[in-house]
Amino acid sequence: MTARLVLEGLTKRFDGRAGPAAALAGLDLEVQDGELLVLVGPSGCGKSTALRLIAGLEQPTAGRVLLDGRDLVEVAPGERDVAMVFQGYALYPHLTAAENMAFPLEMRRVPKAEREARVREAAGIVGLTDKLDRLPSELSGGERQRVAMARAIVRRPRLFLFDEPLSNLDAKLRAELRVELGELVRRLGATALYVTHDQAEAMTMGDRIAVLEGGRLAQLDSPRDVYQRPRNRFVAGFVGVPAMNLIEHGAPSEALVVSRPSAVVVGFRPEHVRLNGLAGSSAAAEGVHFTGDVCLVEPLGAESFVHVRVADSVVRARVEGFGGPNLGARVGGIVERQHLHWFDEEGRRVEERG
Repeated sequence: MTARLVLEGLTKRFDGRAGPAAALAGLDLEVQDGELLVLVGPSGCGKSTALRLIAGLEQPTAGRVLLDGRDLVEVAPGERDVAMVFQGYALYPHLTAAENMAFPLEMRRVPKAEREARVREAAGIVGLTDKLDRLPSELSGGERQRVAMARAIVRRPRLFLFDEPLSNLDAKLRAELRVELGELVRRLGATALYVTHDQAEAMTMGDRIAVLEGGRLAQLDSPRDVYQRPRNRFVAGFVGVPAMNLIEHGAPSEALVVSRPSAVVVGFRPEHVRLNGLAGSSAAAEGVHFTGDVCLVEPLGAESFVHVRVADSVVRARVEGFGGPNLGARVGGIVERQHLHWFDEEGRRVEERG
């Protein structure tokens, strides 16, 4: 069953003390048939609002929600052929896993034999066949989220909506389930829109990523292009952990030298910084050169992040293992020209000058 979702000028304003505030401001977005598209952005950027508008839990101020060409704005939530998986599971505590899975089918008066067959099928897909008789209180957090997934699967919807479904889980379980969830959606051949604030989920799960800023689309691209070619300064600073180094450069100084500048803001990823013990030892190469003092070291095991105070800025560098410089050490560093990103006064990406 095909499912192509198109949002046209989707707008939602909420009334507040200071007047109407836009949670979404003319969002245009297309999710292709069978695609898993991830919406990511800071709190308040409108990503969960977009899901609620698609599901029919909120009404838009303006714009259209099209599913295979049919405008859903005036269609009741239960008639939209859309299934939503929430952050908080939303399971009935007095019903077993099987009964929770079957509940949406009961509401649609699906015959009992078909309900049971669909529940068994969905339970097999999510790996809960042996847990069907248990109450939610007898299940782990990961198992409860699988029940919520199975409850959506039994409906056989044309579109899945995921609203931060893994955010209540611990880090280890989140890492495991994001892999399972991505594989599951693709195995079903489903069209899905997935909201998260977790960049690891966005980068590893999405066929494409839509980055929202202030209710608007800042960039829509593959995970690779969003990371390697951010369209503006906001995306550059938001995507990546730790964030891209963004430095406004003026006249060259002894602490920071930018060769052949292409714009007023230069950006570079921590993994592209090469540190050395003596400032200026790599000065022959074109790019960014700096000298500073180590003000923070974050050892994470396989890698460490070293923070270097450079004049009025802090540069973050990634080093392998625990092999970085010590706190307080005087270091120099270089970022070669091919790893630099340039942004103008308005924050827009500028291609490097030849």
